[in-house]
Amino acid sequence: METLHALLIHPRPGQIDEVPRQVGLLIERLPSLPELLVGRFFRSQGEAHTYLLLTTWDPGAGDQLLADDLLETPDNEAAAPKPERAYRLILPALVEGEIEEWFLHYRWGYSRSGWEARSALVIIVSHLDGQESVLQQRWIAGLRTLAGETPLAQMFLARSAPTEEPEATPLFLCYLGCSSDEEVQTVRAHPLYEEILNWLSRFARVRTYEFTPLFPDYRAPA
Repeated sequence: METLHALLIHPRPGQIDEVPRQVGLLIERLPSLPELLVGRFFRSQGEAHTYLLLTTWDPGAGDQLLADDLLETPDNEAAAPKPERAYRLILPALVEGEIEEWFLHYRWGYSRSGWEARSALVIIVSHLDGQESVLQQRWIAGLRTLAGETPLAQMFLARSAPTEEPEATPLFLCYLGCSSDEEVQTVRAHPLYEEILNWLSRFARVRTYEFTPLFPDYRAPA
């Protein structure tokens, strides 16, 4: 199963210009990461920028990493899988501000052939009040209808990967990609989009962001 690694960066005001520079340095490293499949890099609109880095990783990366860990582990010491190390994408220098990081697995996706997704709406849902299965099914049904009535080029729904923390609650990330900022506003103004947000807010904490591309998407060579 492919792993989605998401970094949501809220820099302090004095760090606004530093993040794009650090992301640019990071992108230069991407060809040396054979496990990386896709990378997307966004900046929110407005003065107080938020940055989003989305990267998708080959599922075999964790297996290879575990094999390397086992070779380095003493015979008398139990080896613990550390797949998160394979997907961790860290900025070259520490950015002052808040950084949220998640590892997720895709639950559903849609892509319109021949359409390129450049700008995006992103919905982050956390602190669910139970009923995860029902929420996911109804959410996907709403997204299918929204895709048929709006100029969405691509969308997906991903859920946080299981962790060892017993009290950890699931988190969902929904990506709605469009070909332009104008099409993003068309999706945002659609009554069904607002209906989906209102419904989700009854069961969880909902955050929404509008993003424009910070750098072109990265795709691993075929």
